[in-house]
Amino acid sequence: MSGLEKIADSIKSEAKAKADEIIAEAKAKVKHIEDTAAAVMEKQKRADAEVAEREADKVFEIFASENRQNRKQALLKARSDVIDSAVSEAKSRIENLPPDQYFDLMYKICVKNAQRGEGRLYFARKDYDRLPDGFVERCNKDIKDGSVVLEGATDQIDGGFMIVYGKIEQNCSVDSLFETNKNQIWDAVNKSLNE
Repeated sequence: MSGLEKIADSIKSEAKAKADEIIAEAKAKVKHIEDTAAAVMEKQKRADAEVAEREADKVFEIFASENRQNRKQALLKARSDVIDSAVSEAKSRIENLPPDQYFDLMYKICVKNAQRGEGRLYFARKDYDRLPDGFVERCNKDIKDGSVVLEGATDQIDGGFMIVYGKIEQNCSVDSLFETNKNQIWDAVNKSLNE
């Protein structure tokens, strides 16, 4: 082997060794970049999963809150329907009492609501047509500091009566009595629903 060949082989060997070293360094850098990228991706996946879990928890809580609210509203609606039905049933019972019991109730209402002076009684048409004899006299006997006079029938109310004192109308219709005492009625029915 000549000197020139030895120099060429030496240069080739050095070049190959240098190339192998560069390739090894490049492979190490690639491996490091791949490992770093994998770690970053894993970290990002965990972070994304945590964000997704928090968002899912928020969405779940929103749905749970809406569900609780819907249940409360449904319960209130059901209670309201039950109370309205109970009030309607109570009105119907009063309006359909036998005449003697119905007019005993009207008597008590008249005596309780009468004011000083002379009031004019206007009964609902259906009640006026079946008013028992002596009703007004019975009321006047127990009204303190006042009296009532039967004036006639009115179509303004369905059941009960109105007492008029000048420009003041005292509405003693069955509907008005329930409306006036609505809160007490609701409280009583609501209390019975809770027992």
